[in-house]
Amino acid sequence: MDKFQRLFYTKMRDSYDRFTSSNEPITQRDIYQFVHSIKGTAGTIGLPEWSTIAENLLADIREEDTKTWTSEEAARLLSIFVQLIPTQEAPQPKTEHPPLPVERKEESETDKPLILLVDDDLDLLMILKEVLEGQGWLVLATDDPDKGFAWFYEMRPDCVISDIVMKQSGFDFLQQIAPHMDVSLVPKVLMSGNIDKETRLRAYEAGVDDFIPKPIDLDEFIARVGRLLRKRKQVVKLLLLDELTGAYNTSFLHQQYELQRLSLAGEPFACCSLAVLDIDGFGAINERYGHQAGDRLLQWLAATIQSRLRKDELLARGFADQFLLWLPGRSENEATPFVQELQGLIADSVHEHPAGSFSVTVSAGVSAIAPDVSLDDNVHAVVSAMQDSKRPKRLNIAIVDDDALLRNVLSKQISDLEELNQIDIRCFEDGEHFFQDPWHAGRGKYLLILDRMMPRMNGAEVLGRIRADYPKRDYLIMMLTGVDDEREVAEAMRAGADDYLTKPFSLVELEARVRRLVRGMA
Repeated sequence: MDKFQRLFYTKMRDSYDRFTSSNEPITQRDIYQFVHSIKGTAGTIGLPEWSTIAENLLADIREEDTKTWTSEEAARLLSIFVQLIPTQEAPQPKTEHPPLPVERKEESETDKPLILLVDDDLDLLMILKEVLEGQGWLVLATDDPDKGFAWFYEMRPDCVISDIVMKQSGFDFLQQIAPHMDVSLVPKVLMSGNIDKETRLRAYEAGVDDFIPKPIDLDEFIARVGRLLRKRKQVVKLLLLDELTGAYNTSFLHQQYELQRLSLAGEPFACCSLAVLDIDGFGAINERYGHQAGDRLLQWLAATIQSRLRKDELLARGFADQFLLWLPGRSENEATPFVQELQGLIADSVHEHPAGSFSVTVSAGVSAIAPDVSLDDNVHAVVSAMQDSKRPKRLNIAIVDDDALLRNVLSKQISDLEELNQIDIRCFEDGEHFFQDPWHAGRGKYLLILDRMMPRMNGAEVLGRIRADYPKRDYLIMMLTGVDDEREVAEAMRAGADDYLTKPFSLVELEARVRRLVRGMA
């Protein structure tokens, strides 16, 4: 935890200087949140004396008070923390790390649970992200509840962990996503330094599955989250239906596919086709009309398709807005006009909404089943053909890094991902070259993988310009940082980075993150 303690000390100095040099009144809420974050973070990283002092101070500081503080008053209150900062910290030697491995490990990201972590204490956020990822879990971490809300709907996490004290209350955040969480059976965890009975009861009444007090015992934290993830996995295995739409889930479709292959004992499938449909611009619909309207649209679409299927045909929901149709008894020539009829029916329907009525279209692909390969390979073939027919391409990936070797490794690794073979990937040695290429502002969506340290225009400058001048939803940004760049990571997240990876990192982890982010942008 030494590196986190060093980061913590730096933050304390910076915050003390900010408070004591302020010419404007300081709000009670600012003081409360600062001391509250000390209580939660310090105890977690092995500084119990800090945590105890903060807890004692909080007994006399009420968040809802309208009192304001002068810089002198803030200095007197916070001086006790400054005295605890070591006067000298030995410089840490730089560690030489081996180069990134190029070979791909036999590991599937679908086996890795995804955790959504929301806390506006960035120091603690990074600590928890690191320890959770140390268990082999994928973590989306943000200090912005609004971004957490969008990620919940777009990325479909397996667990949500939120702090209570944020710019938006953790209770309000959970209430916002509760309608879908109750349907999808996603476990909910609240963290708080307030461990009084009233707060705990309110948390359990709000439907949380666990309540974790701050400061956090990291070993216990991992055990409790792991328990919830294992329970979630067991429940999902028992389910046959997608919780939101009532369509079958892909696990059931896989079972049916394998059963039919076994029953035929190597004989060819007789007139069996697979169709894939997904909603065009589904993300924009969520953004304009709200995620609940998006949920209702998915439910309507599933019911509409289901009502037109034969008795032996199956509808399954894939990722996000994707639906799979298993059509035994229909050849490709027979399935194609049927799917086209569905497309016309969907396009002709009008959906009423207070913000204005709207219609949607769906893209579709149809193919005869190839029984000598897995269902996933069949789905991939249909999806690839469908995406290839779409114009413009839906995603561009930019790798911006001054290390030519790393650019080549990342480009090769990402381009080898089967589901991304229609995606345009380009490499740039720094931010200036990225912005000089007109491609950076073309049509479609962009995933930027940015190195933080580069000559001329570094990753932080690219991030700032993108967030200031370009549509936020169209540009997803992943920062690559050095092992000792925790402070810069915090600044990048405040500036609008969506995710980060610390070098050296596993290419398997990079692949898993890119897959998740790409699916969320679709």
